[in-house]
Amino acid sequence: MELYIHIPFCVRKCAYCDFLSFPSDADDREAYTEALTREITYWGGKLDHPVLSTIFIGGGTPSWLEVPLMEKILKTVWSNFQISKNLECTMEVNPGTVTYQALLDYRSLGINRLSIGLQSANDDELKTLGRIHDYRRFLKTFESARRANFSNINVDLMTGIPGQTLESLHRSLSKVVLLGPTHISAYDLIIEEGTPFYKRYHADEEARRAGEQPVYLPDEDTEYQMTRMTEDFLRDKGFRQYEVSNFARPGYRCRHNVGYWKRREYLGVGLGAASFIDETRWNETDDFRNYLDYWRNGDIKSPASNSKSGRKAGSESMAGLGIKAGSVENAESGSLSDFHIQGRPRTMTNFQRLTKKDAMEEFMFLGLRMNEGVSLDEFESYFGLPLLSVYGRVVEKYQEEGMLCLAEGRLLLTRRGREVSNEILADFLF
Repeated sequence: MELYIHIPFCVRKCAYCDFLSFPSDADDREAYTEALTREITYWGGKLDHPVLSTIFIGGGTPSWLEVPLMEKILKTVWSNFQISKNLECTMEVNPGTVTYQALLDYRSLGINRLSIGLQSANDDELKTLGRIHDYRRFLKTFESARRANFSNINVDLMTGIPGQTLESLHRSLSKVVLLGPTHISAYDLIIEEGTPFYKRYHADEEARRAGEQPVYLPDEDTEYQMTRMTEDFLRDKGFRQYEVSNFARPGYRCRHNVGYWKRREYLGVGLGAASFIDETRWNETDDFRNYLDYWRNGDIKSPASNSKSGRKAGSESMAGLGIKAGSVENAESGSLSDFHIQGRPRTMTNFQRLTKKDAMEEFMFLGLRMNEGVSLDEFESYFGLPLLSVYGRVVEKYQEEGMLCLAEGRLLLTRRGREVSNEILADFLF
């Protein structure tokens, strides 16, 4: 099983950000930590203390949380879950929010992978994004992480920033690669409704979609060239693209995120966190006070082991891509097990038991994001149907257009297909 821990706090919200995050004071951070540790303790008991293969601490800005509070959270995890010997434990870190001593402390707590949010090596672009740091601060954070013996480091970059050019993106890529990270995530900027960027650039984005020339955002052709240049540059520097936006040195793919794309079970704890267990998805409440009232102030008792759940300490409940034999067929009936009905925390929202149709769509939609694509044999093993008997028409259409290919028993997007992946993936939804 995988575990995601959400820390919603940040120094200030960036102009493009629509994540569940907000500024906080020390009292809020302490209260949240107390509530979070109670939630972790509850789920450890409810799930019979399963083995964790990966942990991802995201936000927000987890490095904005005081080190003693992070220590309390992780000690609660160690006490309530079993830990794989080759655990990958990632923490998101933002420059300007972490010291060398804090990084040493994180390493001693069992965190062995960092994800540093740079976004751009150009200070003007960082200012446009509303980041709290400049490139110099990022360098200091990266160098401190190396001195603290972090050998597995991801750097986040962003393309499509207002005012960004091919030349400035190339400079960012060049500077980052010279530092020797093991992983780079390069995401396209999305103009999200409700953010300051939406007010500033929504009209510009609409013009670009209509084939007109935007004023601030890179035009459609430049955006395309940015994607191509990023892929080519990183490939030439020894990074392997394994997902639409992710590139890694050999042996350094983010195992936690691969688990999402392969539909492995994961538990999300903390404000707004998502979970996927037993072919069922849900979210924790995104109401901060509601979360605190229930998990911190409520009379929450960790349940006894649930013998009907089929979970035993030391074992993971799903194999392969995370679907237990027969579970998809059972899910189609819509009946929920005792695990889902009894003692369900009232802060759980968007509770959805997946049907076989839902699961097949997810298998394709998530799996095709990865460069290795999806296995025809695995699809048939999990769903009892040949993949082409379900999606043959869609596959044939995009094969003829050179956007999908079948190779060695796998269906995958071609490079041309990845460039319009959203359109193609939408066709796999019934």
